[in-house]
Amino acid sequence: MSYTIDKFWDNRSIAAEDKIHLHFEYVANDATGGRDLRIQIQAPFYDDPHMNDTTPVGSMDKLWDWEVVEVFFLGSDDRYLETEFAPKGQYLLLQLHGAGNVTKYPIPLDTYSAKI
Repeated sequence: MSYTIDKFWDNRSIAAEDKIHLHFEYVANDATGGRDLRIQIQAPFYDDPHMNDTTPVGSMDKLWDWEVVEVFFLGSDDRYLETEFAPKGQYLLLQLHGAGNVTKYPIPLDTYSAKI
C-alpha cells in the first residue's frame, strides 16, 4: 500500500518537490516465522533544525523536536502507536491510550536504516 502526503493540515497543496511518499508492505520474518511491517519513506531533507552527525542512531526521546516523518497507527478504544523516523537514523515509537498518555516506551525496532 502506498500513500502520498500532498496537503498540509489545513488542506493547502504541497509543492511537488516537498511531497512525502510512504510505502507499507508486509515481509516474511524467517527468524520468527511471522511477518514484519516494512515502511519506506521518501521525503525532502531540510536539515532544520540541524542535528549533529555524531548523534547516536537508534531510539531517541523527544525526537519530535527534530526533522521527522510521523506515522500513526490507530487502534480501538482510543489506543494508538506513534512512530517517528528521522533522516539520520534515529526513531521513536510510543504506545498511547488517549491523547498524550504514553503506556509503553521505549519500544525497540529490530531494523531501521536511513539514507539521505
